[in-house]
Amino acid sequence: MLFEFLAELEVEEMGVAVPTEIRDLVEPFRIWQEGIVDRERRSGRYVMPGAINQAGLTNAMDRAQAAIQRGDPSGYRSSSQIATAMRLHHLINHLLCQGVAASRYFLSRMEAEDSKSKSAKDFLRDPRVRSLSDRLLEMDEIHSKVGAVRRMVRERVKRDPESRIIVFANYRDTVEALEKALDGLEGIKAIQFIGQSSRSGSGGLTPKQQISRLEEFRSGGANVLVATSVGEEGLDIPSADLVVFYEPVSSEIRTIQRRGRTGRRRGGEVVVLIAEGTRDESAKDSARRKEEFMHKAARRVSRGLSGNPHRDLSNLSRFSVSNGDVSGSAADFVLEARERHRGELSEKDETPSDVGRKAREELPPESFRPRGQTGLDQF
Repeated sequence: MLFEFLAELEVEEMGVAVPTEIRDLVEPFRIWQEGIVDRERRSGRYVMPGAINQAGLTNAMDRAQAAIQRGDPSGYRSSSQIATAMRLHHLINHLLCQGVAASRYFLSRMEAEDSKSKSAKDFLRDPRVRSLSDRLLEMDEIHSKVGAVRRMVRERVKRDPESRIIVFANYRDTVEALEKALDGLEGIKAIQFIGQSSRSGSGGLTPKQQISRLEEFRSGGANVLVATSVGEEGLDIPSADLVVFYEPVSSEIRTIQRRGRTGRRRGGEVVVLIAEGTRDESAKDSARRKEEFMHKAARRVSRGLSGNPHRDLSNLSRFSVSNGDVSGSAADFVLEARERHRGELSEKDETPSDVGRKAREELPPESFRPRGQTGLDQF
C-alpha cells in the first residue's frame, strides 16, 4: 500500500584494490604483531582461533589483567605486549582500509598525547614506526578508496549540481583526510561533522557548531558532509542523494541507520567501499548476517502477535487523507489502496499434474531417512 510513496534506494558494494606500495608498508608491522600474538598464544593469553582481530586482542588483555589480579608477574609483560599488538592492529587497519593521510594523522595524534604510557612511548620510539612516520610525511595519498570517493563525488555533482552527499567514516583521522582530499574540486564544498568529545590531538564540535554545519549543509552552503558515527542517528541530518560508506561496519543497526540518510523523498544511492583482502570484507559479511538474523527475528515476533484488533479500521475514524484538493476518510483510502494492489488469482490451476510426481521420482532412495532418525548415530 505504501509502495507508491516510497523512494527507490540503490545499494552498491564497490571493491577496491589496496595498492602494493601500501601492502609493502604494512608487512613489517604484520610480522611484528604476529610475533607478539604467537608468544601470547604459547602463554595461554591469546586463545581465539583464526586471524588476529580486535576481539581476540581484547580477550587476551582481559586475561593478562586477570593474571595481574592473581599476583602473576608475567601478566605485566603480557599486558604491555598486547597493548603494542593493539596499536599495531589499528595502524595496520589504518594503512590498509583508510589511507596514507589517515595513518599519518593517527601517528601524529599518538605523538601529541600528553599522558603517554611507557608502552606507547616505546612504540613510537621503535625504528620501524619512526621510519614509517617519515615515509608517510613524504608520500602523497595513493589509497584507492580516496580516489574512488573523489571520483564519485565529482561525477555526482557534475551530473546534478544540487546534489547532497554524505560520506561516513569510522575515524576522525579519515574524516579530516577526506575533507582535505575533496578540497579544491570544482563545485564541491565539503565540511566535517564529528562528535562533541575532545580526544588527543583532535577537538570535537560544540552543539552550536554541529547545528551550524547541518544548517550549512541543508541550505546548500556545503554539498558534501563528511561524518563519523555521530551522523548516523539522533540528529536532524538532512537527506542526501548519495551516501558513501568509506568502510563497511559490522553492526546491522548502524548499517541500516546510514542507509536511511538517503532515499527519503526521492531516489537515492548508497555505495559501500570495500578494500579487498582486508577486514572490510569480514565486516561486510558480519553486517549482512546480523541483518538477516534481525529480519528473521522480526518475522518470528510478528507471527506470535495476536490478530489485528482493528480489522474494521475503526481506529482511523478520526483521520482523513488529503491528496491535493481532494480530502477523504482515511479508512476509505486504506480500503481503496488495498483493492488497487490486491493480487489477482487465476480462475484455474494450470500447473501440470505430473511435475510433483517427476520431482519425487528423481530423488534417490538414500536421500530419505527412517522415521524418527535424527542423526547418524541412530542410523
